[in-house]
Amino acid sequence: MLSWAQGAMAPYHRPILLVSGLVYLAFGILHSVTAPAGIAVTMGPIALVSSALCFSLAAAQPLYTPWLQRNVLLPVGVIIVLNSVAHLLIQGEPQLTTNVTIALLICGIFLFRLQHFYGLVALSAAAFAAALSNGRPDPAWEHFTYHFAECLIVAIIAFHVKRGISSAVVRHQNAAIAAAAEATAQAEKAAQAATRAERAANAKAEFLANMSHEIRTPM
Repeated sequence: MLSWAQGAMAPYHRPILLVSGLVYLAFGILHSVTAPAGIAVTMGPIALVSSALCFSLAAAQPLYTPWLQRNVLLPVGVIIVLNSVAHLLIQGEPQLTTNVTIALLICGIFLFRLQHFYGLVALSAAAFAAALSNGRPDPAWEHFTYHFAECLIVAIIAFHVKRGISSAVVRHQNAAIAAAAEATAQAEKAAQAATRAERAANAKAEFLANMSHEIRTPM
């Protein structure tokens, strides 16, 4: 079912990424300009980074490396989650924790290793389950809980679709390399066959010339 969905969505990946990049860019500018200072310093940069990631993926030039994921992305994701949990426990304001949902979306686009992504997802889910275990009657908490679950689902879908796209690109590249190698091998075989045919023709011509010479030469 997932592979079918990936195939059906394949023609729309680049337009979706471009539109997402524009939306995140608009959010980043709006948050940086109009949002309160406490929110602008986190939401603005995160939205702008998300925009850059979407544009880079749409251009087939992703801005990630294994070193970057291991030493930068994963620690930053953990710090964002822990920072949001601290806001939940200390200030009790769910509005300040929306950055973790954006972080999950970024990780869904950015991370490639299953253990990295699902490790961060597990940390997020466990931390927020513990923070919400006391029960919060405020409707804002209910909104945040639903919002968190929704973004978690979207992040998981984005993660697997992106991995599917990457696998398809790798398979296509490997097939192209194999086809090029096969074409080179066939060309070499054809060149060798042509060389052998030319040598045989030259040998035959030389043999016939010698025979003709011997026939014409008197005893």
